[in-house]
Amino acid sequence: MLKLASAGRDDILYELGSGWGQNLIVASTKFGVKKCVGFETITQRYEMALRRIKKRGLSERIHVLKNDFQDLFKGKLPRANISEATIVLYTLSTDAEMADDLSKHLGERCRLVYSNLTLFPEFMPSKIDYPFYLSELPFDPPTSELEWLKSVLQRDETETSQNENDLWSELYHDYNVEHQERRDILDYRKRLRAILHS
Repeated sequence: MLKLASAGRDDILYELGSGWGQNLIVASTKFGVKKCVGFETITQRYEMALRRIKKRGLSERIHVLKNDFQDLFKGKLPRANISEATIVLYTLSTDAEMADDLSKHLGERCRLVYSNLTLFPEFMPSKIDYPFYLSELPFDPPTSELEWLKSVLQRDETETSQNENDLWSELYHDYNVEHQERRDILDYRKRLRAILHS
């Protein structure tokens, strides 16, 4: 994820749902990211992240907040401002509201990195290193279902034989895992069509 984002010393990383802090630690130590901010609401994960960060002497560069990252979008966290982020890592569930919040609150040229299980049909990926995707602000909306599907599935323009239904089936088949249900994929389709017809 960090390699896809070309993370480096000038970056400020926010991870929305940072777990035990592994990505924050790697960003700081291996990529030299100058500031990392994580959000974790589960007490056990939050406390483990703090211990791991302190043990490595990274408490000055990595901050983990036991807050719901949604509070960032409501201006309720005085110690954090997501508009300062140059990279945001997000691998939780997506919906149209989340896409809208990210579009409104991320700073100019911010790189959003997400996974194949947390796609955003509201915008096109700029770069892909499967299973990770990157979209950069300002986010480009798709102009058609086919364009978004071909981009997500990494099909080039010469592959014209597949239609939208074939590609939706492939997306469902290839991206299906035990905890992901068909309704998630159908929601992508519904959200994408809502964007295209607005």
